[in-house]
Amino acid sequence: MILKMRKIHKYVGLGTSIIIIIVSLTGILLIHKKALGLNKILVNMPWYSNSQPPDVFDLLLTDDGKLIAATRSGVLLEENREWKLVISEQTKKLFKVGGYIYACSKSGIYESMNGRNWQKNLSGLEARNIVFNGNEIYAVLTNGVYKKKPGDASWEIVIKFPKNSLDVRDIAITKDEIFIAAREGVFIFNVEKGLSGEKIQIKRTSRIELQKLITDLHTGEFFGSFFYILMDISALGLIALTITGIYIWYLPKKMKKKIIKNV
Repeated sequence: MILKMRKIHKYVGLGTSIIIIIVSLTGILLIHKKALGLNKILVNMPWYSNSQPPDVFDLLLTDDGKLIAATRSGVLLEENREWKLVISEQTKKLFKVGGYIYACSKSGIYESMNGRNWQKNLSGLEARNIVFNGNEIYAVLTNGVYKKKPGDASWEIVIKFPKNSLDVRDIAITKDEIFIAAREGVFIFNVEKGLSGEKIQIKRTSRIELQKLITDLHTGEFFGSFFYILMDISALGLIALTITGIYIWYLPKKMKKKIIKNV
């Protein structure tokens, strides 16, 4: 019975060790996902990607009645009930103004007049949103706010965000000021004075989603950025314990076989 339990313990331990290594390694990568730029790296895995849902973020109808979808895989154009990939990178928002169509992608702004042919005219960083103010278009990228008129080839930077870019979700524009809605809060930028941005204090509630609390505990964000180092050390420690545990189990077994062979 004891020998049987030892075998069960051994094989269960070997099986779970693979899970521990995968969870620990991916945990380290997820904690530092922004610093490592994981969202900008594309991995070709057709067997996995084909099993995933389309993950559609936005829809838009062209002037001639064609349907365009912004998805995690890119921009799709529907013609005669068939979908054609026209932009092959993640796009979350689509806009239409003055006969032009704009797409906010992972690497900038795409522009089109018919939804079939697209040209990137603002590239380099992820585009978060577009707002139309009179006859001007304002585009929010991760490094700042740009503007131009429909049909113009080049964009003019209006506001440059601080070195640690904001996680922008939306903007609102008045005559003299631009309001930025971000994960970090609401910021006011005065265009004429060139201010770097004043944060508006928002009263916070004491309640938080249980899912977010558990996620923050898992990633270490609950304890602050300094705790990430401890999380990395703990994850590496688990990997080291798992690998050395397998080695300690395997070495005596190998030596025993060697002794029996030499006898």
